[in-house]
Amino acid sequence: AVVSTQSGHYGRGNILQIAKIMPVFFDEVIFTVIEKLVKIDSDVENKSDISPVSELFSFEEDTEIEVAREVELSEAKEKLDKLMSEFLKHMESSTFGGKESEVQMWCKALMVAFNNHLLKAQCHNAPFIVFHFFSLHCQLAGLLLDYFWDTFVEVNNPALVRQIGVMYLAGFANRSKAVSLPNFRKVLLSLGSWCYRYITQNDNSGRKFSHDVFYAASQALFYMFSYRHVELLALPDHQSFLRELNLTSLIHAQLNPLRQCCTAVLEVFDRITSTYEVAMCRVVIERNSRSLSSNRYHNEEYPFRPCTLPSISAIIKPYFRDMQCSNSFVLNKRHHKVSENFEDWDTTMSGSSITALSPCLQAISFD
Repeated sequence: AVVSTQSGHYGRGNILQIAKIMPVFFDEVIFTVIEKLVKIDSDVENKSDISPVSELFSFEEDTEIEVAREVELSEAKEKLDKLMSEFLKHMESSTFGGKESEVQMWCKALMVAFNNHLLKAQCHNAPFIVFHFFSLHCQLAGLLLDYFWDTFVEVNNPALVRQIGVMYLAGFANRSKAVSLPNFRKVLLSLGSWCYRYITQNDNSGRKFSHDVFYAASQALFYMFSYRHVELLALPDHQSFLRELNLTSLIHAQLNPLRQCCTAVLEVFDRITSTYEVAMCRVVIERNSRSLSSNRYHNEEYPFRPCTLPSISAIIKPYFRDMQCSNSFVLNKRHHKVSENFEDWDTTMSGSSITALSPCLQAISFD
């Protein structure tokens, strides 16, 4: 068994040791463990999403049921925290300072496991397995970024998968300290170029709900720019970078990506671009608010939002980047008729509990 049913955690003679002693079984063992963790994590997500019993028709038995559910959820989270933290520690001890061949073996296995078990999974914590490995081995972070990029741009992939790909691209580029600012700028410019080419080719198309991947990419670009704007705008060449990024053309495109942007991203992006006079979104936003055809793209939970499980959080914390914000931006919030709860934006803007991502699929979550 992968997990000890008596102790609730990996035993000394556990399956991970088999992979170490007998490399021929390495891939199979890693895939099995990750599949198990994904299942537990998905169960936690499902338990967390259960709605409380309506207060309109509540009975004493309902309260007892709710208490039982809370206990069950707490136990499931504790179990996941223990199991996954043990796996992360094992992965780190097996690869950090080890042979290059062993690092490469882990890298290949994790990429396959992510593609098969994690990419489309509705879970929040398990993706931190790849986050931790590629942040720990920062020289390999580019491989993960390339994988997310290829998933996004591959036209033969389903639209839903392409949207997930760009969400992961944005989440990892923002959150992982392994992604240096020069590499982050390259990703952002590549995403901007893709969006610009798309509007050049499709801006006159009137087909409804036919541009879901574009709206996901545009929102990811707004999110990325907002999240690391302090670093981007502090560079001496930031003016030429902004010209190349060409945000104005995207904002004023006929496809109107701001109309499809979720509220959390839209408000912060608007405040930042107005504060630094990077681009003027307010006119477009106000016009959209008056439009009866407004159809907001509701994805808000990007992958790698802050982990709330204590053991996992402690392990990944040294490699996790929080959003920076300048004083002028914070003060400028007072002059905007938008939500003042900026502190919650960082918590809202990350995660991988992905259901349906496009407006036509009634998408409801993103980071």
